[in-house]
Amino acid sequence: MDRITITQSFMRKLTNNEFQVLVHNVFDLLGEAAIEEPHIIELIQNAEKHLEVLVDLGKKPRAHKNTKLIKELILERREQLLAIKDATDGFVRTKSEATSGAAAVLSDWLLKDRSQLGSRGINIQSGIAQRLIDETGRNPKIAESLETLNLTESFEELMSLTNQITKLLQARINERNEAKRKRDRRRQKCCFDLDMLFKAMQAQANMEGAFNRQDYYNLCMDIKSFLDAANAIRESRSTRSSNEKAPSEVEPETGGNETPENKSSDGQQFSND
Repeated sequence: MDRITITQSFMRKLTNNEFQVLVHNVFDLLGEAAIEEPHIIELIQNAEKHLEVLVDLGKKPRAHKNTKLIKELILERREQLLAIKDATDGFVRTKSEATSGAAAVLSDWLLKDRSQLGSRGINIQSGIAQRLIDETGRNPKIAESLETLNLTESFEELMSLTNQITKLLQARINERNEAKRKRDRRRQKCCFDLDMLFKAMQAQANMEGAFNRQDYYNLCMDIKSFLDAANAIRESRSTRSSNEKAPSEVEPETGGNETPENKSSDGQQFSND
């Protein structure tokens, strides 16, 4: 009888759903097996305690509690940005030198991102808002121009909304990271206990003269088949991901006056995650 080796280190690289399915397959198999050795039974019971928490691993995370409020604040900030832009445009051609001068200062201030002031994309909008806030802090003329055109209140609201959005985003990131760390710790504990169980069963299957050696050998072969199948899925997924990221080996030919097409994300979609 050939010696058998069970390798499960790759399990840490499985998706949550793949991990959950694999572990349940293993325990369904063990649940039907006639195992009599007390130390093996104890190890199975120890590992089985992870089944309840594995259900949470396979679930798709719900939208974070801050997501809806962040969306609402982004729309409000968009309105403030457009209000400042529209008011500035309206004052550019006034006869008052002070008013038109202030409008000219604000037009220059908005110019860089003028075409994207109405963006609903969180990254684009946050970048624009932060730039405007930073430049206002460095250039007193901008603050003076905002006051001249009675736009100080709108700008202060823009700053307040930006501050709220930043805090809510950071809280969401922190809580998600902590939830991920918690899930990872659960998986690590489960993998550790499964490793102890597999090694004990592997010893029974490989030891000459061990009680029920053939039964354990068959069980280990079945478990190994589950592990191999799960690992094959992981490797296939990893290969597809690598192929999608790999640049083309053949450079496209271009004529003398042709230029490569520039592609970029418009950043308009906001994630519900």
